[in-house]
Amino acid sequence: MDNRDLRCYLGLFLLFFYFVVEKFIISALPIWLIYYSYIRPLIMIVIIIGLYGLKKTKRHSSLKQQPNALIYAMILGVLYFLTFLLLGIIEGFGNNPFDTSLKGILLNLFNMMPYLIMIEMIRDQLINKFDHKKFNIMAMWIVLVFTFTEVNWNTAFSLKWTDIEGITKFIGTSILPNVMKNYYLCIVAAMAGPVGGIITQLSYRVAYYFFPVLPNLKWITEALLNTMFPLFCAMSLKNGILIREGRDRRKRSQEENVWTWALTSFLSIGMVWFSVGVFPIFPTVVLTGSMEPIYFPGDVAVVKKIDVKQVREGDIIQYWAESYFIIHRVIDVTEDGFFITKGDNNNATDLKPVDPGMVKGKIIARVPLIGKPVVMVRSLKSSTVEDVKEKFELGRDQK
Repeated sequence: MDNRDLRCYLGLFLLFFYFVVEKFIISALPIWLIYYSYIRPLIMIVIIIGLYGLKKTKRHSSLKQQPNALIYAMILGVLYFLTFLLLGIIEGFGNNPFDTSLKGILLNLFNMMPYLIMIEMIRDQLINKFDHKKFNIMAMWIVLVFTFTEVNWNTAFSLKWTDIEGITKFIGTSILPNVMKNYYLCIVAAMAGPVGGIITQLSYRVAYYFFPVLPNLKWITEALLNTMFPLFCAMSLKNGILIREGRDRRKRSQEENVWTWALTSFLSIGMVWFSVGVFPIFPTVVLTGSMEPIYFPGDVAVVKKIDVKQVREGDIIQYWAESYFIIHRVIDVTEDGFFITKGDNNNATDLKPVDPGMVKGKIIARVPLIGKPVVMVRSLKSSTVEDVKEKFELGRDQK
């Protein structure tokens, strides 16, 4: 390990140490609000000035490709923002907890921008100090350190080991999204520098600082969006902007690269949108046996959004009941338009008629078994076999 490697790892350790002190010591002091509002931004502005005076790092992409990488990062940032808003249209909106008055916005920007600029300048310095062979190793360390600084560990410490659902929710909404986002930002920094990283970070945060209302997403939707979107973006950006350019010496025409980049991007974004329910057709996992032998636990049912006036007797629908989704068959339609439903494997009809407004869509296809991991996670939170049997008898298909 040469001196350059030692300096980078030392810098990473100091950054880690600074955030440990900030997260676990300063946050417990009476002056923590003054620190985060005024002292912290000033400290980071000083660090930014120092970083600006350092020697510029050499990117992992060529000079010709760096503008393309920056444009691509901007496009993906806009697509994330639009996806976030589309999901709000689907699942509803709620009030923004941040102050979105003019004074509040200015204070939020004063607190946010120095942090984002500093973090992305540090990421740029660290990831681009190493050649391509050491990229993955350095990216791993950067992801670990930056993820640690961004996760709310107070929430983690408050969870009980027996709270499987809470742990799963914490991992899905906090750990995995931060890991994927920081890995994607390493790719962006390697190709487009700190400007690309700042743009990407803003796309994740802009709604929280400027909009009076925010999408009120279910945690599973939020986990899918914030985990899969940066993962697919990282894959498409890494393959599409030629991080291997000048190293693998393969000859590919510029036209071929553009088409490969575009195709990969649209497929990746399409998969994310399909998974989180942006399209009229979306997947859902069957968790119980109330519809056997047509649908078994672990199957994925493909749901199509339809006009409830098109629902007929014999159709299998997904509808919302209290705090979960149910997949059952319509066995009758009342005169006032309500649906009488029943699980094929149940002995009795559901307790209440289904209001048309509760209908999510009609089941049009089945993909067997691929949802088994979800069923396994859900089953862990049932402390006894009797609890699981009771859920099956109630015929509740939960999502």
